[in-house]
Amino acid sequence: MFSKLSQLWLRILSLMRRGRLDREMEEEMRFHLEMQIEQNLESGMATEEARRAANRQFGNQTWLKEASREMRGIGFIETLIQDLRYGLWMLRRSPGFTFVAVLTLALGIGANTAIFSVVNAVLLKPLPYYDPQRLVWVTEGIQFFGEENTTDNDYYTWQLQSKTFEHLVAYYTGNIYLTGRGEPVRLDYIRATANLFPALGVAPQLGRVFRPEEHRRGSEPVAILSHAFWQRRFGGDPAIIGQSLKFGSESRQVVGVMPPNFKFIQKFDALLPLALEEPSQEQVSITHKKIFGRLKPGVSVEQARSELDSLAHPGIKKLYSSLQVSVTPLGERLVGHLRRGLLAQFGAVAFILLIACANVANLMLVRARARQKEMAIRAAMGAGRGRLVRQMLTESLLLSLLFGGVAGLLLSLLGLKALAPLIPDGLSHLKEGGIDGAALGFTFLASLLTGVIAGVIPALQTSQIDLNESLKEGVRNAALSKGKGARRVSPVLVIGQLALTVTLLTGAGLLIKSFLRARAVAPGYNPENLLTMTVPLSVAGYSPSQKKILFQDLLTRINSLPGVKGAAIENHIQLTGRGTVGGRPPAPDSRSFTVPERRIVSVDYFRTMGMQLRAGRGFTEQDNESAPPLVVINETMARREFAGEYPIGKRNRSKVGNSLVDPIIIGVVADMKRYGLEANVRSEMYQSILQNAEVGDISLVVRTIGDPLKLAPAVRWQIWGIDANLPVIDVMTMEQRLAESVAPRRFQTLLFGLFATLALVIAMVGIYGVISYAVSQRTHEIGIRMALGAQARDVLRMLIWRGMRLALIGVAMGLAATLALTRLMQNLLFEVSPTDPATFALIALLLVGVTLIASYIPARRAAKVDPLQSLRHE
Repeated sequence: MFSKLSQLWLRILSLMRRGRLDREMEEEMRFHLEMQIEQNLESGMATEEARRAANRQFGNQTWLKEASREMRGIGFIETLIQDLRYGLWMLRRSPGFTFVAVLTLALGIGANTAIFSVVNAVLLKPLPYYDPQRLVWVTEGIQFFGEENTTDNDYYTWQLQSKTFEHLVAYYTGNIYLTGRGEPVRLDYIRATANLFPALGVAPQLGRVFRPEEHRRGSEPVAILSHAFWQRRFGGDPAIIGQSLKFGSESRQVVGVMPPNFKFIQKFDALLPLALEEPSQEQVSITHKKIFGRLKPGVSVEQARSELDSLAHPGIKKLYSSLQVSVTPLGERLVGHLRRGLLAQFGAVAFILLIACANVANLMLVRARARQKEMAIRAAMGAGRGRLVRQMLTESLLLSLLFGGVAGLLLSLLGLKALAPLIPDGLSHLKEGGIDGAALGFTFLASLLTGVIAGVIPALQTSQIDLNESLKEGVRNAALSKGKGARRVSPVLVIGQLALTVTLLTGAGLLIKSFLRARAVAPGYNPENLLTMTVPLSVAGYSPSQKKILFQDLLTRINSLPGVKGAAIENHIQLTGRGTVGGRPPAPDSRSFTVPERRIVSVDYFRTMGMQLRAGRGFTEQDNESAPPLVVINETMARREFAGEYPIGKRNRSKVGNSLVDPIIIGVVADMKRYGLEANVRSEMYQSILQNAEVGDISLVVRTIGDPLKLAPAVRWQIWGIDANLPVIDVMTMEQRLAESVAPRRFQTLLFGLFATLALVIAMVGIYGVISYAVSQRTHEIGIRMALGAQARDVLRMLIWRGMRLALIGVAMGLAATLALTRLMQNLLFEVSPTDPATFALIALLLVGVTLIASYIPARRAAKVDPLQSLRHE
């Protein structure tokens, strides 16, 4: 073993000192040759005869040098270095080919690297917690206000009796205002049970975790800050530990700061302790708390689900006979909704890489035909087919690894940086993508695979050489006689490019149509010239009577501003109310509570929003606290609760807080798309703010004549004219809010459209290259045809048909593949069938039209060729 390593080391040293060793070998050979010549002279030979005899006795010096180098060196490495040098020289000799090939590969490799970095960060990387495989999400799936929920009864039982969980954590989110330190700041908080920290295996960077007694009602209020909020608001001051901060109207002592790398399931600025009380076993209590847990070692997801299901409250099972406890891996729960879209994007860029490979293979085939004579000479000098294939593959790998890979990596970095500002908040996980070790490894493997795929076909085609024919007939005839196989391969590659391009374009077309359909959905109100903002009254501590005075004064001030057509108030979105509508129990197998969302609005709200009344009337100034309780409901609630009945004048019993109310329905208003244009509308009931001023934060809507944002400063001054300490936040137009609601779909459509356009450009370059090469190879034939009387239009028609034939075959194959693949996009589409005939027809026409243009340009050039020059072409 030692001797082999020693030999290897000597060979490496000889490779590094090759020049000096060659000179020493030449001197030694010259010395021995001169000695032999002297011996021949001493034996009586003439000088020339002595030299010739010495050369004959010594043998072939070149062969001896090569044999000596082989014995002392590493032949494979030396040959590889030669191939690399020659390959670089050849690429430098053809700058146009090199530029086009590198750009094509860089686009394909760069797009794949960028998307892979996102897929890796979002789907492949484990969650940043201790032993994340044992973390699971738990829910009973009861649909309540559009979210999956669990009962307090069952969580309390599971927490005490479960044998499969180490920890079972409950939490919920909310927002509150930090006051008393300058302008109020809204922050997101999370209230969580005491076992949050051991369940995730984390601890604060500064300070301590919550103590058990701090999770009991009546204990001293405390808080732990996120690292980002600590840095942003307090500049990273460690003295914040022990200080009191005013969260709304309550002071809390800061007892800790989380580490910078800690990311919770949801975004937060502060952690607060959650106090739990044992719920009544006679009454089912639905909770808005989210539940996740850590399984004990060796426990499967199914075992945990089965146990929790067996412990579920019998009253809940009786009420919801189809209810089943769901236990899913936490990672799947957090990013499962992104999986299909990300994999679709990754499939799209994989198609682009395949199209790029086919295009570069076509370019290399054309280039290889021009080098047919060179390859014949190499073969005549003793190079075997394997040696020729290796040389061509070396050049291909140089293109993909050294140039395409590096350029692709740079493009991916630029692409991620450019796309980051465009990523909507709803897809914030996508911002976690970055170039790390995994992305670098993927880039290397993608570049290597691309080089092999793009180079192997040209290499095999070029290495098939008939020496007699190649050296005898000349470059053109050799290319013609031995390029038939290659000419058959090029169209196949182009057809494959077109088929892949059809699939990408069709997917992009379906997404674009879905986006347009979503944008065309009527929101139920008029968003034009509508200014919105939030005023958090909760920080001011107003009484209900003070709020009524404030509301009246505020609306009077704003309505008096020039350019204002109307102003109204709505309570900040709060999901309140509990119980069943009209006292009716839900259907036996229903898993959804039909309790409506309650909105508190000012008198002029419906007119200001541009919402149409479908029946009855809206609120008036007379609908005040002296009038009986009145409500206006939306169409969805009227349809669900009063199907086949006229709802005006009927009463609608519901439980609000601890009180039962029985208001009279006075009107039905159009449905409003509050949760996005694609979301289902929920039941809503509107109450006049004159009858109920128990609101916290309010949303102010202002209808203007011109640009709403130009009036925003004036509206702010009117608010501050009443109370200078009131914060005004979330100032934006309703059109901006609508745009945000479709931002995720718009971003996904943008990416898919970008990839499809890139694929189309690469494929059309391939079509153009094939037709251009066909023109160059058939110049002599074209000259003969035109000399015998063929018109330019005949030549034009012949060459265009060549390209169109490829297009028709490629489009047909692509449409067949698309019919199967687009069904996987079902969940990504909105009101569009994955086999939409109009989209398929449009894409087919687009491909045929673009191919016609790509074929016409070289065909037109060929039709203008002088027949005499064509006949002289060699």
